[in-house]
Amino acid sequence: TQMVTTGGFLLLTLITLMFALWLFSRFLFVPLGQMVQGMKQMAQGKLNLAVNTNGLREFSTLAKSFESMANQVKIRTSDLERLLDLDDSAILCFGHEGEAVYFNKGATVLFGYADDEISDLDLDELFSDDIVQLMKDAVRPGAAVQNNALHTLLECVRKDGHAFQSDAVISPLAVMGGFGYT
Repeated sequence: TQMVTTGGFLLLTLITLMFALWLFSRFLFVPLGQMVQGMKQMAQGKLNLAVNTNGLREFSTLAKSFESMANQVKIRTSDLERLLDLDDSAILCFGHEGEAVYFNKGATVLFGYADDEISDLDLDELFSDDIVQLMKDAVRPGAAVQNNALHTLLECVRKDGHAFQSDAVISPLAVMGGFGYT
């Protein structure tokens, strides 16, 4: 009987331990992992996300605060985009790998692309000139650089293939851990 009691006690201890581990996983590790994933997505520019607010009270409070912060960033980004759309000139922003990050309304009209097509564009598709090389050349003495921005004439290409020239100001800018251009 002592062996049965010891075996039962060990089995009960093992079940209790497994239940405690499940509780830790369910209420601590899973919500924390979801918040970390949400923060990574937000850092990559994906502002339309919802955070699971279930879990321990502290994590629920943290998740609600994070969701509030994400909504504030989304509102500020929207406000900034509306301000940039007030400018008739074309304003384009590219990430450190040359991918299009933002076009204002003036740029969509000038280049002939719809809003949903912008995320698929690269520098090479819009300009005949090598923008990265132009910025490297801009650090040389005598270049037309003012306030860390290159003033130049660019060869541009519309969606329909029509090439045109446009005065441009190219500025390097810190974008998500790297450098991009506006």
